[in-house]
Amino acid sequence: MNNGFNTTENNVSIVIYFNDAKTALFQRVTNFKVEEDSYGKTMVIFDYLGQSTQTARHAVFNLGNIAGYARSID
Repeated sequence: MNNGFNTTENNVSIVIYFNDAKTALFQRVTNFKVEEDSYGKTMVIFDYLGQSTQTARHAVFNLGNIAGYARSID
């Protein structure tokens, strides 16, 4: 399963909604995809630029452990 979308633009952002009602904002997202790992768990995977460190980072979230996610609409 790959529910990724084209994130070649630098202005795409993702919000991850956690089960405890907290959120995390990721900006300048690229390479977004949703896929199953080798254990059958659905993972949300993407690269982003850390805002405070200006460091390129790779994020992986287990979809079963978050409430959901949202993508910016241009």
